[in-house]
This record gives sequence, structure tokens and C-alpha cells, in this order.
Amino acid sequence: MLQYKLVLTSHTTFLHWAFAVVNLPSPHHQWSVSNSSVAHVDSMMGLAYALNLGVTNTIVEDTRVAGHIQVSSLNVVLPDSLSLYMTPLSTSGDPVEGIKAIPSMTRWYGVSGRRYLIQMKVFSEGLDAQEIYITESDDIKLSNNQSDYWRLFPVSDDIAIKHGWQNSLILKATSQGQDKLTASLTYFSRLNETKEVLKVAQEVMVCDQVKFSLDKSDASPTIFLPWAPAIYQEVELQATGGCAKASSDYKWFSSDMGIVSVSASGVVQAKKPGKATIKVLSIFDSFNYDEVVVEVSVPASMAMLLNFPVETVVGTHLQAAVTMKASNGAYFYRCDTFSSFIKWKAGSESFIIVNATGESPALDSLGNADFHASNYGSPCSWAYIYASASGRATLHATLSKEYHNFDGSFGGPIVLKASSLIAALTA
Repeated sequence: MLQYKLVLTSHTTFLHWAFAVVNLPSPHHQWSVSNSSVAHVDSMMGLAYALNLGVTNTIVEDTRVAGHIQVSSLNVVLPDSLSLYMTPLSTSGDPVEGIKAIPSMTRWYGVSGRRYLIQMKVFSEGLDAQEIYITESDDIKLSNNQSDYWRLFPVSDDIAIKHGWQNSLILKATSQGQDKLTASLTYFSRLNETKEVLKVAQEVMVCDQVKFSLDKSDASPTIFLPWAPAIYQEVELQATGGCAKASSDYKWFSSDMGIVSVSASGVVQAKKPGKATIKVLSIFDSFNYDEVVVEVSVPASMAMLLNFPVETVVGTHLQAAVTMKASNGAYFYRCDTFSSFIKWKAGSESFIIVNATGESPALDSLGNADFHASNYGSPCSWAYIYASASGRATLHATLSKEYHNFDGSFGGPIVLKASSLIAALTA
């Protein structure tokens, strides 16, 4: 007798068809097989025992109704292969909707902090290999040696029953790193009943969660970008995680390329007013990604940045910069593409605009991460003003651009202005 016990599920099919739950043993249900040399079945409990290789029908009969039977085919075979499957789980412990189990392959990728269902499945030989039913008495194991990068836990009974999971464990990824899972099945051969062992080893790489690396410490869920006719603000987004070693290890997507386009290297460009979602994912694991909403709008106001002094000594320079806001009062994440379209003017001959929106070492700090993390907004345009004589003046910055709505409902110029009082003193 092969030491391979099968629990038949034919009665389950029958019970679902009858829309009733029958507790076994039942005095009204009798079990039998058509070929007793292949298998034996307990007539009351429906437990089948495989005796030899071959095929037999298993029959369950409701003795209360003449001819009321259900028949299933039982094929007793030797196992040929053992495979592992990984399925991402939600926080509730259920499979993530729409995601299929990932079969054994060269390497699996997981995300630190997430949980995965690991299933062991055994298959018969041949091109049309079928999954073999495994019982609790079969010696199938998944290596429980705890890795430095994950932990293995049993599946709770309620979740296992709910989804019909067998021979499974929960893998919880804990930190980035690479290790192996090993599974084995020990069974008796047909000829001399010697023990045979099937093994499979699966490489698993745990990666950190892919995340946008935004240069604002208090970054909101939305990135605001300005737009005006023929002015297309760009910003290069950065991502971390996903076991990436180069920027090419990410893929970028936009939900609407007509509103916000994105390049293969993560450079987004505002095309027209509207909203779009930018998604970045790891090329190794399409389930490891991050998303951010980008909202494009026409700038509604402009103001002088308050980071710079408004007084200086004659013969030295003042710095100035402006930022812009959307109609909802939010600062734009980046607006430097507008720099050449904003004009600067000093209202006195005592002050000379010597470098407006040009590159200057003294102004490089305007674009650094600390500046963007401030509450003053991103610099859209900047100026370098020379104080040639003592006095006071008003410094003006103006953006003027023609604008027509796409539906033709409005046409006219965008005119935004900002000003600040400045002064030069004699040393």
C-alpha cells in the first residue's frame, strides 16, 4: 500500500449542489469506489486511501433518493515536480485583487514590510501535468529557518478555510536583502517503497518600498506646476527603493500625457492645465511602485520671497526673487521655467539690475533642497541689483503673457506683479 492518503472532495461538490451542509459520518450517504485495487474508501467518512497507481471512480450515494449519486475520478500517480508560488497579500491577509500567484522563477522580488502567501504545490509527470492533492499526512515541508530578511508564519485557520489554502505559509518581508526558500516532499516510490525526495529552492530578494524623493520636507500629496502659453514647466523627479542601482531600474508612467508628460528618466513637463498621476515602479517588481498627483494650473499670484535683506551698503549688491501661487493658494513645486518671462525694474537710478534670472554663484542657493523646504515657495525668477547711490526705491517684477482658454470662454493676458521696497545706505 502506498502511504499516500487522499481526502476526496467529491462530497463537497455534491453538498454545494444540494445547498446543504452534511456532517460526516451520515447514515444517508454511502461511499464506494469502482476499482478497489487502486484505492479504498471509507463508506461512512469518505476518506480514500491510495493502494496502487491507476484510475478509479469514487461514488457517493444519497440512500434516501434512488439513483441520486455523484461520481468523481480519482487518479493515483507519483509526484514528478514540486513548485512554489508567491501571492502578495493585503493588510487584511486576503490576496490582492487582480494579482495572480507568481510561480517559481529565477528570483522573486518582495517589498520590505509587506506579507506574501507562499504555497507549495506538487504536480504529476507529463506535458499535461496536473496538481496532486496533498494531505496532512504527506511529508511536505517549507524551510522554516528564519532569514535575516523575512519571517515565516502559519496561515490562520479562518483565512486558510476562507480561501481553500493548503500547504502554505505567510512570508513577511522585514528588510532589504537576498536569501533562499527551500521546500521538499518525501514520498515512497512504486517499486520498492523506498523514500524519494523532491526539492525546490527559490531565491527571494527583498527590496525597500519605491518612493518619490521630493525636495520638500513637508511635501503635500500633490505637486503643483505652473503653466502659461508656450511655457512648459519641467521638473525631474527622483525615486528611491526597489533595489535600483541606476535610474534605468525604474519605469515611469503618466495617467494623462496630454496634461503632464514624463520621460524615461523621470522628467515631467506641464502640458496644459489639469491633473495627472505620475507612477514610478521598479523594473524588477511591478507591484513595487509609488504615485503622486501633479496638478497643472495658470499662476494666480506672484510675491517677493522674504529670504533676502532689503537694505545694503552703497557699492554692494542686493538679491531678490519672486515666487508664484496657484488659485488655491498653494505654492508651485517648481516654476523656474518662467524666469526669463518675468521682467525686473528698479524704480530709481540709484539701483541697477545687473543680472536678472542669470546664473550666479550667490543665487545658486535658491534652488537647493533647504530652500524648497521653506514655507516661502520655490523661486520662479531672481535678480541681482547693484546699489550705485544712497536712496530708496520700489523693486518691481512683472509677468505678462497672453492667455486664451481652450474652450474659448476667456481670452486676455496673464499679468502678475510683485514689488518690494529696497534701500541703499552710505557706509
